[in-house]
Amino acid sequence: MTNTVSELVEKVRHFSSAQQREVLARLWTEQAVRNANETWKTVKFSENLRVTAYDPSQESYLEDLRDALKNGVLVRLENEEEGTYEIYGANRTFYVTMTIEREFAGLLSSWEPEHPPIEIKIEEG
Repeated sequence: MTNTVSELVEKVRHFSSAQQREVLARLWTEQAVRNANETWKTVKFSENLRVTAYDPSQESYLEDLRDALKNGVLVRLENEEEGTYEIYGANRTFYVTMTIEREFAGLLSSWEPEHPPIEIKIEEG
């Protein structure tokens, strides 16, 4: 496990300070620490890559996502059943669905590292 954590830290060393904080904050969650080999990956897509946005407001970020996926990028598995991932690009974090074959990615949402979405937990009553 220690090797995996140090390898991840090395991979994000070139990220901005805000991006490093986002990655490292997520790293320390119990699930990520327990399953680091399955949770964190580096992926690179081929030239056959197809990218689409599920929300028209995200269409302006498609080229940045496409470039990140073609050049190789650090990703965090969010939900294995749904195939959702967080992708850490140079200027944005992307929340996507993508195929195992690395041919298709669908952009669900994205945010700048300095302005991550706020998670709200609703307690059942």
